[in-house]
Amino acid sequence: MGNETNVAIRKHAIQSSFSRWSTTEESSAAIDGVKNGDFSFHTEKEASPWWQVDLGKIYPISSIVVYNRGVENSELANRAKSMAAFISQDGMSWRKVHNGGISFGGILDNKPLRIEVGKNPARFVRLQLAEENYFHLDEIEIYAESDAGTFNQQNQSFCPSLKVLGAKYGTDKVSHGFCDIYEQAFAAMRPKATKILELGVFFGASLCMWRDWFPNAIVHGADHFTGYQGNGHIFADADRFLNEVKQGRHERIKVHELDQSKKEALENFAGNHLQGTFDLILDDASHLMRDQQQTLGALFRLVKPGGYFVIEDLQSSYSSDYDIDLENNNTTLSMIEHALSGNGWVSRYMSSEEIKFLNENVDLTQTKITGTINSRTGIIRRKMLSNKPCFSQPKPGSLAIVNYATFDQLNQARQQKNIEWARQWFSEASESELKLDIICFGPDSLDQDFIEKNRKLLSENRGGGYWLWKPCVINAALSAIDAEYILYCDCGSTIQKSLHEVMAALQGDASSVLAFDTTSNNWFEYQWTKGEVLRAMNADVPEITNTGQIACTASLWKTGDFSRELAAEWLSWMQNPAYVTDTPSADGQGEKPGFLEHRHDQSIFSILIKKRKLAQNQDSPAVITHDFRTWVGHHQITRLLK
Repeated sequence: MGNETNVAIRKHAIQSSFSRWSTTEESSAAIDGVKNGDFSFHTEKEASPWWQVDLGKIYPISSIVVYNRGVENSELANRAKSMAAFISQDGMSWRKVHNGGISFGGILDNKPLRIEVGKNPARFVRLQLAEENYFHLDEIEIYAESDAGTFNQQNQSFCPSLKVLGAKYGTDKVSHGFCDIYEQAFAAMRPKATKILELGVFFGASLCMWRDWFPNAIVHGADHFTGYQGNGHIFADADRFLNEVKQGRHERIKVHELDQSKKEALENFAGNHLQGTFDLILDDASHLMRDQQQTLGALFRLVKPGGYFVIEDLQSSYSSDYDIDLENNNTTLSMIEHALSGNGWVSRYMSSEEIKFLNENVDLTQTKITGTINSRTGIIRRKMLSNKPCFSQPKPGSLAIVNYATFDQLNQARQQKNIEWARQWFSEASESELKLDIICFGPDSLDQDFIEKNRKLLSENRGGGYWLWKPCVINAALSAIDAEYILYCDCGSTIQKSLHEVMAALQGDASSVLAFDTTSNNWFEYQWTKGEVLRAMNADVPEITNTGQIACTASLWKTGDFSRELAAEWLSWMQNPAYVTDTPSADGQGEKPGFLEHRHDQSIFSILIKKRKLAQNQDSPAVITHDFRTWVGHHQITRLLK
């Protein structure tokens, strides 16, 4: 197989159900490299059972080798005879690469099933029976070229692997094995990350590595730049990289003087940034228990919904060089293990409010401790959706743009263009004190329980799951990002007005949402909303059906209860397939005369906006609408697709 390797080893796997013979973590036992002819995972007897692996990033998959339980044509082996194989880049849109209908064996008779995939790019692989039965296999191997780098779908270029970049700049993340871990964990966020923070700068090697690997990110570094390390060692010339950045020698890198041992300094740093806007924060600073834990407590709010906080070098938790107490109950490693065991976050170095925030917002299903005994790192994921606002008051005069793109080349290119447009748009604002950010989301941002709950919708190709993600993204932003304004833009769209005109549109005390009316396009509600939705939402009245549909290509939201309630209701309606998909109205009353096509997320959003406009006090309106064609533009991306 040349330079190809089994890229499935020790990756995250799931299965449709567990049987009475199942064991803990058995889904991943099928990709542990061990073959014995028995089962590694075992589902219950059910219709179309499945097993699935997330490879952590997109690989050019050449082949899938499946080792069965037992030998070819045996009773146990034939349970997998109807097994089909599917691949996917995003875990929602699937391509079948094997139809099933073949009996195959495994390690006992050396007759595994080999499925040739032809170097098709995929991150997810699913094996699924086409009948009701038990599903069990011994081992699955997935082969691809893995070491050199990754294919950048945005501009059709080759990006060196994180390990190659790390070696180029000389970071010890290579020798610790962290580059391999992070390549798998963060590959999906690589093209859309806009804001990274690493604490512990040293001579800037890691910051330069991140800058090259995240092509659209501003990379922030924080350090006290004194040379004093947590284990008592001191290194000279500690402010060298700080001075280089001040001299303008490192583009897209910003450094901050910050002593993480001082809680007030951490809080001041957090206060100078919008919450919920960093794709990734890494703590590779002092490695002291106190510093690691109070940094997590103070800065986790800065992580975007679906983003990550990493605590490196957790092996310091069992080293006498660091501040471990006699009972060994203050370590950062034990703190994370305590949370992963389901007993919550506990730390003597955090406030009760910080601990409560972690308990409510950490996604434990995607949080892990990984690495070797001598090089351990903790990867902590923030949930996408929160049950309540994560801040008391927004920062006045601040705005965050949010967008979403599926993993396909076209939308990835659009998202890159959206980042470029947003930064140019921000730069045209004259007031430098404004806090402005762009935050990009994708399928990997969604919580696993949200995906499972809405798998039928999200598996549809149209709109990356009928645009269900759109109200999800807006809900997440309104709860997590403490900007005064949240501007949602489809990744292929722009705003044609200035930043100041946009913010001025919602200056009224009651004004909460700015949306865009398509009346000038002659797009009326009865043409673009199916009758069942109109009737279910009590909206079959001329004031709604005979007026221009409200677009949801772009919308501006002032952070507050009104906006959150509207976004939550939109998300609730969107999770019913009958109201979102293209299926004809099923309530027996048919469509309105002149109906052309349903507009899914936009149809529901339009009705909710119009109902609130009809009910509001016209002297102090909460909902403002302006002309769609005047305000909303679109990117030209032909160049990016060549």
